[in-house]
Amino acid sequence: MRRQKSLLKVLRLSFLIVLQQILAACLPIVDPGMSVVRYQKAMDLVDQGTLLLRENRLDEAQGAFAAASDFGAIAAAIDGLGCIALMRQDYLLAERYFVEAYQMNNNYTSSLGNLALLYELRGLSEKAMQVYKMALEAEPENFRARNNFAVHLVEKDDREQAKEQLLKALALAKHPVVAANVIRLEEYE
Repeated sequence: MRRQKSLLKVLRLSFLIVLQQILAACLPIVDPGMSVVRYQKAMDLVDQGTLLLRENRLDEAQGAFAAASDFGAIAAAIDGLGCIALMRQDYLLAERYFVEAYQMNNNYTSSLGNLALLYELRGLSEKAMQVYKMALEAEPENFRARNNFAVHLVEKDDREQAKEQLLKALALAKHPVVAANVIRLEEYE
């Protein structure tokens, strides 16, 4: 049991690192009513917000994402605001933003991975499981969601499925966090 908690602690730190990188997978979908110039400016602000989020400069990141959303319906900007709320542990606000981002653009599935992570953190295991599966069905190449889903599976003591998800994530992207999680999981077997 102690070994299990130690593994979960290490993996939990890893998926929080992945949370800060989630926005790197933004799917650019142009709002039909938005000019290309305005769209590009909004996406530049999303990129700026992402960098600030990674540096844990939450107030500045919030400003960048909020400014981007002023340009039009940009799901990545709303999702970014959700990530900030999540990092601030304002779970109700984070949920609202993640759901709004997905409703705004159901092709933007990064918000589903974030929503699943949120449900997991809130102890809503079954909801998290459903949303992880929905996210991976919609976007099977989302290695970040796979990594976080694997951590969730470890918590549910399903190491076999967790390892399968981590190996799929590693095959999709040789990301150092995923590679480290594979090693950690194997060390604890």
